[in-house]
Amino acid sequence: MLLRRTPLRPGRPATTPCAKRISAHVQAVRCTPVCGSSRHQSSSAASVVMESMQDLVEHVASGKRLSVVQATLSSPPPLAPTHEPLIESDATFIHPTAVIDPLARVGLNVRIGPYSVVGPDVVLEDGVVLHSHVVVEGKTRIGRGTVVHPFACLGGEPQDKKHKLHIPTDIAPFTLEIGQHCVIREHVTIHGSTAYSAHTPTKLGDHCWILCGAHVGHDVQIGSHVVLSNNVCVAGHVEIGNFAIIGGQVGLKQHIKIGSLAMVGGGSAVDGDVIPYGLVNGNRAKLLGLNLIGLRRAKVSRHEIKLMLRLVRYLFGSSLSSIATVCPKTGFAPALDLPYHESLLVRGCEAKKYLSEEEITASAYPLVHEIVNFVLQSPERAKSSLCQAMLH
Repeated sequence: MLLRRTPLRPGRPATTPCAKRISAHVQAVRCTPVCGSSRHQSSSAASVVMESMQDLVEHVASGKRLSVVQATLSSPPPLAPTHEPLIESDATFIHPTAVIDPLARVGLNVRIGPYSVVGPDVVLEDGVVLHSHVVVEGKTRIGRGTVVHPFACLGGEPQDKKHKLHIPTDIAPFTLEIGQHCVIREHVTIHGSTAYSAHTPTKLGDHCWILCGAHVGHDVQIGSHVVLSNNVCVAGHVEIGNFAIIGGQVGLKQHIKIGSLAMVGGGSAVDGDVIPYGLVNGNRAKLLGLNLIGLRRAKVSRHEIKLMLRLVRYLFGSSLSSIATVCPKTGFAPALDLPYHESLLVRGCEAKKYLSEEEITASAYPLVHEIVNFVLQSPERAKSSLCQAMLH
C-alpha cells in the first residue's frame, strides 16, 4: 500500500519551552553552512532540514503528535518483513533469518534460531537445537539432542600452519563429530581435524558440557560426560578421558593426555599427562593426589580407593622417605611396601608384579590397573610426559 504524506496545518506560534528550544535549533540550522558543498547545495540541504524541523515546531506548538503516516515514511524498513518460519511443523522449526545450505541434512525436531548458518556438509541429527547466531561449517555431525548456544562456531578450519601443506589421502566422512545430548555454551569454538590426520576427526563424546568461551583445537579426542569450564583452551591433539573435569581458565598443552575422572584445578597450565583419577593444580600443574570427591561420587568402594592411594603414593613418591609417609591426619593408606627405584617405569613394573602376586585382578579392581597401565604406557606417548608429582 502506497502511503502519501498529508500536508500539515499551520499551528500557533511556538510558546511552550520545548517548542522554543526546537525553534531556536531551526534558526541555527538556517544560519549554519554545509561544509564542503556549494552555496546552492548548502541552501538546498538546509531548506530540507528546516522544512522538516518547522513541521515539528508547529506540531509541538499546537500540542499534537506527528501523524502515523509521517512517522512511517521517516522510519527505515524492517530487516525481517515476516516472522513466519521458513520451515515449521510439529517436528522442525527454522527461523526465516537462518541460512541453511540446501545440501545440509537436518533431522526431525530440529530447531534453528535467528541468524544461524549451517554449511552444506553438516549433519544435524534429531532434536538438535541451535540458538541464535550459531555457525556450523565444515564436515560436521552434531548428535541427537545436543544444544548449541549463541555465537558458538563449530567445525571451522584448524589453526595449524601445516594443515594446507598436506593433501589428505584417507579422508573420513567428517572432520568434527559431536556426540549426543551435549551442551555447548556461548562463544565456544571447536575446530575440525587437520588434513594430515583426516582419517581421525576431532571428536566430542556424549553428554559433555562445554561452557562459555572454551576452545577445542584440531584433532582433539574428548570422551563422554566431560566438563570443560569457562575459557578452557584445549590445544591440538589432546586426549581427555571420560568424566574428566577441567576447571576454568585452564590451558592444556598440545599432545597431552588427561585420564578418566581426572580433575584439573582452575587456572592451571598443564604441560604433562594426568593419570586417571588424578588431581592436578598449578602453573605448571603438579599431581597432588587423587580426585577423592569424584571417586566418592562415582560410588567407588572405600577398599579400592585405599588401594589406589597406596599405589599412587608408591609410584609418585620422590624418595624413600616420602614413600613411607601416609596421610598426616589419619595415617590412612600407606604406600605399598615395595622396593624403591629411581625410575618411575621400574616402580610401575614392581607395582604390576605386586598386583599379579596378590591376585588383585583387573576385573575386581579395574581403576587400580588403569593407573598402572597408564604409567607403563607413558613412553609410547613420545610427544608428552607425565605431570610431576608433589605428594604430601
